[in-house]
Formats: sequence, structure tokens, C-alpha cells
Amino acid sequence: MENIEKLSKEYSQLQQQIQTFYIQKENSRVELNEINTALDELKTVEGDVFKQAGIIIIKSAPKKVSKELEEKKEIIELRIRSIEKKESALKEKFQKLHQELLSAQETTE
Repeated sequence: MENIEKLSKEYSQLQQQIQTFYIQKENSRVELNEINTALDELKTVEGDVFKQAGIIIIKSAPKKVSKELEEKKEIIELRIRSIEKKESALKEKFQKLHQELLSAQETTE
């Protein structure tokens, strides 16, 4: 019975971790979509653009802003891949733990 409680607690913790990774991944995807939209807009702009830097807005050249956004895009894509790897490993562990929990429950019945 003690083993089931331990497995159940671990199962719940893994579930929460997976959910946290999912939320982080979705937030990163939203940010990535915003960057892609901004990059598309920059392709049609003539002249200077304005960007936010902290609490101020500054004038900047479109090429410079595009370069900054491309760098940020690469970082976010890397973050998403990293999260997906961690999420995948956790899901595997989660499935194994699920089977262990089922087996432990069957043996107590």
C-alpha cells in the first residue's frame, strides 16, 4: 500500500511537470508566431521602424530589427526543441510509471 502511495505521488508530480512543459512550449510557440508576423511585416516596410526597448520605443532600421528578430527566433526554436525533448522523456517515464502503478494496484486487489 505504501508503494502505491509513493507511485501515485510520483505519477502526479510527473503529470504536473508534463503540463508545465506543455505550457512553456505553447508560450514559446505564441512568441514565435509573433516574431514571424513581425518579420513578414518588416519585408514590406520602407524607411525606419520603431521597436520597444524596455519601457521606451526607439527608431531603428528595418534590417537591424530583422536581424535581432531572426536571432530571437533561433533562440526560441532551440528552446522549443529542448522542451520537446524533455517532455518526451517525461512522457516515457510517465507511461512506465503508469504501468507500474496499475501492476501495483492489481497485486493489492
